[in-house]
Amino acid sequence: MPRLHALLGAAVLVLGLCAWAQAERAGRLSATARAEAAERVARANAEALAALRREREATVAALAGVAQDIAERAARAVPIRRAVHAAPTTAACLAAPAVRAVVDGLRAWPAGDADGGPGAAGGTPALQAAAAAAR
Repeated sequence: MPRLHALLGAAVLVLGLCAWAQAERAGRLSATARAEAAERVARANAEALAALRREREATVAALAGVAQDIAERAARAVPIRRAVHAAPTTAACLAAPAVRAVVDGLRAWPAGDADGGPGAAGGTPALQAAAAAAR
């Protein structure tokens, strides 16, 4: 019987060692798999970062082009704006027959007309003063 116990103990020991070896092997394999997965993720992140940098460079170049276009347009608009602001202001257009007819028509419309006509515009003091100054 002691011999049988020794054989069973040896068998249990061998099975235990085999189970331990399998567990160690599985742990090494899973560690290797985790390391490979981490490397794949790192490569994917590096590629995405490179793509973002290329996109950023393209965007910066496009924005520089837009800024240059805006500066050119502003440079062309400045002389025109100065010429418009330097032009003399006058009320001489109110003396034109067509404008006078329009102003007289606005003034003739009853103020506060119920149909929403331009009567309120005809009664404005600024318009009446401008028409009187033109006559």
